Amino acid sequence: MKNSWFFFGDYQGTRSNVGGSKVLTVPTAAARNGDFGAYGVNIFDPSGGAPGSRAQFPERHPRQPPLSPGPRDPRAHPPAQRARQRERDADNYIAQGSEKFNNDSANVRLDGRLSSSVNTFIRYSYARFDLNGPQAFGPVAARSW
Repeated sequence: MKNSWFFFGDYQGTRSNVGGSKVLTVPTAAARNGDFGAYGVNIFDPSGGAPGSRAQFPERHPRQPPLSPGPRDPRAHPPAQRARQRERDADNYIAQGSEKFNNDSANVRLDGRLSSSVNTFIRYSYARFDLNGPQAFGPVAARSW
């Protein structure tokens, strides 16, 4: 039909607030001071050249910790909350919080028949997605690096 127009519009919105937790590993007090013996892995001198020819630190303890100031800063990571797990000092911190997810989307469409041989349409779509979750170590840890 000539000069027939059709309009369509829709909106969808979502609001979600879901709680959760994560089990993480933070450096122990000994590791912050350069003693990696409790981790059960060999530690090699990073300044020793090619990976295959680097010297291993004795007893997994570098003489001078090759760490940047960030990991040694007590604000960088909170202290461990749990006792040693399994054979290594791992999974020693639990972080929890709520993650917010908001979604807004909309569509508008106009279809028209200008003549028996000319069809036209125009469409506009909008979408916004916001995902906001807490940082595992809080905002202090993010600034200390």
